[in-house]
Amino acid sequence: MDPTAEPQVSPTLAADSSRSDGFTLVEMMISTVILLMVVTGVLTFFLSFTEAGLRMGYYSDLERQNQRIYQYFSQDIRDAESLSWTDSQTLTLISKGKQTTYTFDPDAKTLTRQETGEPLQVIAEDIEEFEFSAYDLLGNSIKLFNNLTTANAKTKMVGFSGSAVKIHSGIEDSTTQIQSAVYMMRNKTEFIP
Repeated sequence: MDPTAEPQVSPTLAADSSRSDGFTLVEMMISTVILLMVVTGVLTFFLSFTEAGLRMGYYSDLERQNQRIYQYFSQDIRDAESLSWTDSQTLTLISKGKQTTYTFDPDAKTLTRQETGEPLQVIAEDIEEFEFSAYDLLGNSIKLFNNLTTANAKTKMVGFSGSAVKIHSGIEDSTTQIQSAVYMMRNKTEFIP
């Protein structure tokens, strides 16, 4: 090889050196489509994750509300010496001269509690259905729509059931069932068996 000879350039290298260093239109379009697919996947995951988080928050709110109902009612029914039925959605518990009234308002979708001389307290919202049930000492169901005076005298145990629904736009509704145990009125001594 002669050191003074000019280097030979291959024809393919010569063709490549005439190209610019940028991307072609086809390469740009392909990379844009790939980028859009990745961004769409990330946004879909983010929105699903956010929706699931919101739904779990709503369920948590409903369960916390149910626990509040159980807490208040179980304490009040255990202390009660007598009761007075208005209907299956309104019950007044009487303990040491103090009255505590529980009322379900289907129009407002609330369950309220009011003690004598105290302000009305909303203990649950978004209640779709709610109903108290009465039982005698043997656990037999007492019909509350016949004779309320007899129901007042015969009731030794009380339970309740219902459902609550959180309704939100764009997200599936959150629903929970409200189902209590049957609470015995341990301080009620006068009743008709």
